[in-house]
Amino acid sequence: MQNPAIHGIMECRVYDEKCSRKAMTIMANKGSRKRKTNKRRLEERQGSERRALFWLVLAVCALAGGLFLMQASRYLRGFADLYKGNIYPLIVRTLGRAWGKVPFSAVEVLLYLFICFWIVFLLVSVTSLFQRKKGAFKRLGLRLLALAATCSVLFFVYEANCGVNYQATSFSEQAGLTRSGYDAESLQKVCADLTQELIALSGQVERDKNGELAEAEEWKQEAVQAMTALGEQYPQLAADYPQPKPVFISRILSVQSVTGVYSPFTVEANYNTEMASYNIPFTMCHELSHLCGYMREDEANFIGWLACRQSDNIAFQYSSAMLGWINCGNELAQYDMQAYSELAAMLPEEVRKELNINNAFWEKYEGKASQVHEQVNDAYLKANGQTEGIRTYERMVELIVSYYQAKAN
Repeated sequence: MQNPAIHGIMECRVYDEKCSRKAMTIMANKGSRKRKTNKRRLEERQGSERRALFWLVLAVCALAGGLFLMQASRYLRGFADLYKGNIYPLIVRTLGRAWGKVPFSAVEVLLYLFICFWIVFLLVSVTSLFQRKKGAFKRLGLRLLALAATCSVLFFVYEANCGVNYQATSFSEQAGLTRSGYDAESLQKVCADLTQELIALSGQVERDKNGELAEAEEWKQEAVQAMTALGEQYPQLAADYPQPKPVFISRILSVQSVTGVYSPFTVEANYNTEMASYNIPFTMCHELSHLCGYMREDEANFIGWLACRQSDNIAFQYSSAMLGWINCGNELAQYDMQAYSELAAMLPEEVRKELNINNAFWEKYEGKASQVHEQVNDAYLKANGQTEGIRTYERMVELIVSYYQAKAN
């Protein structure tokens, strides 16, 4: 029979050994978890550093590229013309064609997504800071670095697809169009010719129930055909044109008194669908002219006017006559109000009605938003070498008068 004392001692030893093994197992598991945690933290830190380095390199490279294009186009003789004639057409044929296959305004959708993304970004960042989450400031710094990189990329894309072209030789110089100026007599003669054209065309166009020019889906393709045909006459305008696109929420443009916009980020021509319909064909061709690299607004206006004028589509011819009469007529009114009033009285009733509809539409949006946009646009144009700012739009009159004079000779 075993001694009870010895048996008790043995049981204690067994129990101690079990406890020791259990403690060692727990310690080993803790050590393993700690190593895994440390490894995970190290990987997270390295990943965060790699992302920060990526955004930093991207920001620096994009900013440097954009600044190079901006400065080279301004100070290197011939650089802008070389770029517009050789590099930019490739961008239109690739990027422009790719985005052109999207059946809606891609830049409009991207704008809304961009706004939503940064709203979420701000909410998440602010919430994280207030909750004092660990690493919140590091994550915020990384997001701000990503924001800086995004802005740098957008700046580079803008310069590549738009900014450089502002410094290129103008269309009027390349096409041999003279800017000889005009006097009240020559301007009045042009306005008289445009008045007769409107009288002839107003009875040929189709109108909707409101008496306005009836819109047609084929206008988008007709704008491409009109610009392509003009490119046969002026090789400088030969390009692979995508169809212009309507802005779905055109109210965004209306409140800024904007009829259309060229997007350098997607190489798209966009137009306002809310305005009086006779503006649309002209605006389509105006915005498409920017895809040839002609960024000056007076020349884009003239190119749009000429493309519509020479189109086989009556609605396009009517749009050209209307916009030509409005711009030249406004200028004539500053020289000779009586002559302007006499010509205006000769316009058919349906034409005067459309002009009143157009005026009433834009008057609705005269306010702070349109004033701010006008000031921003004026500063933007001056920064890109158009010293007259928004007055540049009106200088199409000089080109129209020169066109009529050359035609008469």
